[in-house]
Amino acid sequence: MLKKKSKYILIALLALLMFFGLSSASDKNSQSGNTAKADDVTVIPKETPSPDPLSGFLITWRSGYSLQPQSQYTYIDSPVTMSTKMQLSPFDFTLLYKHLWYQSTDGRTWTQVKGANGNSLTVTPSKTGVVYYQKDYRVNTLIPFVYNHYWSQVASITTLPDPIDATDATVSVDNDYLYNNQSSAMTTFAHAKLTPSNSTAKVSWSVDNTTLATIDATTGEITANTKGQSGTVNAIATITNSTGKSFQRQTAVKIGGGLEDQTVNEGETATFAIQGKWGQSPTKVVWHKVLNGKDTVVETSTSMSYTTPETLYTDDQAKYYADITMPSVDASGNTTTANIKTGSATLTVNADTNPKVNITSNVYNQTYDDHNSDDTIINGVMGGDKLVMKGTITDTNANSVMTAAGFRIRIPINMAPSSVKVDGEEYGGYVVDSVQGDDTVADIAITNLDFSKTKTHTYEIAIDAGYNNNLQFVTTPTLYGQTADESNLPDPYTGNPLGINFSDGELNVKAHDIDYGQLKYSNVGTAVDGSVDGTNNNDKNLLTVNDNRRDKTATQIFLAQTTPFSDGSNTLASELRYYNGSNYTTLTKDGIPISSAANGSALNSVGNNATDGLKLYMYNSAIKYGSYSSTLSWTVVNAPE
Repeated sequence: MLKKKSKYILIALLALLMFFGLSSASDKNSQSGNTAKADDVTVIPKETPSPDPLSGFLITWRSGYSLQPQSQYTYIDSPVTMSTKMQLSPFDFTLLYKHLWYQSTDGRTWTQVKGANGNSLTVTPSKTGVVYYQKDYRVNTLIPFVYNHYWSQVASITTLPDPIDATDATVSVDNDYLYNNQSSAMTTFAHAKLTPSNSTAKVSWSVDNTTLATIDATTGEITANTKGQSGTVNAIATITNSTGKSFQRQTAVKIGGGLEDQTVNEGETATFAIQGKWGQSPTKVVWHKVLNGKDTVVETSTSMSYTTPETLYTDDQAKYYADITMPSVDASGNTTTANIKTGSATLTVNADTNPKVNITSNVYNQTYDDHNSDDTIINGVMGGDKLVMKGTITDTNANSVMTAAGFRIRIPINMAPSSVKVDGEEYGGYVVDSVQGDDTVADIAITNLDFSKTKTHTYEIAIDAGYNNNLQFVTTPTLYGQTADESNLPDPYTGNPLGINFSDGELNVKAHDIDYGQLKYSNVGTAVDGSVDGTNNNDKNLLTVNDNRRDKTATQIFLAQTTPFSDGSNTLASELRYYNGSNYTTLTKDGIPISSAANGSALNSVGNNATDGLKLYMYNSAIKYGSYSSTLSWTVVNAPE
């Protein structure tokens, strides 16, 4: 008995070794689709497996298996099912077809499985080992006794002596986006990869939302709804071990119309991308925008995505969809096209609530017209003039959080408004505030401007000008906003600056001394440059002119040398010349014209530099050392040249 028992154990071990070798061959066959090899055993399919189907979206150009039979592990007396599904092109749409299954135990010799004539094959093994299976999907043609054959990949069922439980699983899908708006329901398959790979656990399928999609409990085929219901459904694999204990793993599949709703902030762009696996590139994609009942084509291209321009709040709730033209074939094999329309996606634009304030202002002198075409600057303003500052304040953002505001404009302290109008009406809600740290200016403050309903206000401020000599004053109108809960907005809003250039109405001149330094005999016979006010800056003015006259009549400047150069005892043999470039005029006692200004033009200062100005010329004569000086006389005459 002992000897017989030892022999039995040896046979069992040999059978187990053979099993593992054939199992390895099955894995290789699954990968190559043609042959599988274990040690010196090669598995040869009954027929070469047919190519995979060639398709894009819901269009099939070439028939083939969308679900191949999968190699599986089981144990004695535990049934196992292999499933397939054919995807047919227009060539093969016929009522005459047949499912034929073949099996092989040695990987070479194939026999038909009796009674097996369906997409699925269920086997209940009674002994250990590996059996290979291949399916033929036979389709009748228009020619009698001529068929189209579609051969599956080879798959194996490996029967173990005992069950092997699964400890984990990974779930995946062929396509994680399915359309819900097509006439034919869109499908995909879920797959579970068990750990360990030779587990004999059973897998069954379910979904968590049958409104969105259904699933075949055995094959894992997911079918989307065709009623436009959108959302995410989870394909759930329930893995049950031989002990009856089970666990679940899942993966998500989106169900939709092909475009996802987008939400952006106003001013941003939004991108709509066509979802799903297509397999083919479109020949044309026409993008549509529907807003307020109007359907507008916004782009025609071949792009599977569309990016909007920068959005406006008025784009909120616009709908976008795409008409897609794909290459196809008809039942006769002719190349044609198929049109697919996505569902509509909604664009939500979050309103920009930041105020968009625009302040435009002008200033006018109603007493004196300075003939300045720029109404943001007035010149020649004198005390007592009637000034008017007016402008418009607008918040162009209809969704602005600013509901109220205060307006300020700065003026010299010795001026006050005689009238303030808002929106054309006299406005009593204003004050004149001093400015902390500056006692030369004050602020006119207009309070309680309501922006909750009215987004535009006008203002007009009448002011009597003060006497401010020749002050050049700049003021910038400023708005301070407030929200509905009376919170102050962080930053003020400023408009264009206004310039008020005051004048004392006078023509003021100031003459400066000129020094010719220490002269030598080498200076005789040459024109010597002088320095104004004894400095080395030859660009200083001989005569500084500030022409603040409001009415500028024609004016001339004359210069005379009233005394010769003398040290009190001796006279220097010399003359003073006024140069204008290379030309010069010698000064006389009666004076010579130096410069002029026409009517309406300001009189300019008289400069002194290397080319233009006053130069000393000494004659060749007896010269005695000394400190010589001369007197110059400037005359300004209100008269034309």
